[in-house]
Amino acid sequence: MDKKKISENAEKILDFAKRESESAIEASKPIAKKWLGKLSDKLVEIGEKGQQAVSDSDNNEDQK
Repeated sequence: MDKKKISENAEKILDFAKRESESAIEASKPIAKKWLGKLSDKLVEIGEKGQQAVSDSDNNEDQK
């Protein structure tokens, strides 16, 4: 094969790889969004529990 033919084949392969990677990224977005949402919910829950613990601790100190 000459250099021009090799270059053309490489370009076709790169174009194919680009299309496939873009479709894989698009397909994975809903999954990532779902898990990030779950993670965010848990972080909010932990934060609320932490605030409640601090509030309870402050109330206990005030009663002493």
